[in-house]
Amino acid sequence: MLSLPSAIWRSRQSASSSDSVTTPSPTECGSRGERSGSAILEQQHGATIEELRVARDSLSQSRTEVESAQRLNAPLQDGLRRVNGLLVAHTEELRRGTTRIHELEGSVATRRVAAESEMARAQASELQATSRFALYRAGWLRMRPASERRREAVDAHVRRLSIRLAELEEERDLAVREHDERAVAWRRMFREARRDREMA
Repeated sequence: MLSLPSAIWRSRQSASSSDSVTTPSPTECGSRGERSGSAILEQQHGATIEELRVARDSLSQSRTEVESAQRLNAPLQDGLRRVNGLLVAHTEELRRGTTRIHELEGSVATRRVAAESEMARAQASELQATSRFALYRAGWLRMRPASERRREAVDAHVRRLSIRLAELEEERDLAVREHDERAVAWRRMFREARRDREMA
């Protein structure tokens, strides 16, 4: 005679057999646990591989964007180099212009001194002539034409020197204006280049 637990177990076995459903044994449960763990590991591995693929794609896209940005920046760099070259040339031109202005100023100053010296000598000559007139009153009528001619010559020479002095001053003013205009143009070009670089 079967015990009650054995009968219950057999009835359960027959019921499970009739329903075509098998109850897993502890070994099968362990195997299923291992398969479930393997599936989880495979899923985690697949997720890791997918993350790596996404990271590689993102890195590749970033590299492409960097290379594209570098290609876009190349003309700007070339433009900056050209602007720097132009600035160097402009600086050299400004230096030469400044040197030229100093030379013109020195020339004007020298010619002014020479003109003043010539005028002083002319005035001294006139004073000497006046003194001679006082001393040699008797010979004044004879000396007067020569003195007048000399005065006319001195006045003409002084006028020529004054005209030349005015011309030199005009040349200096023209050089200063040209220098200022070029400086304004170069500063405007530099501002535009810097604005273009900032906009880029």
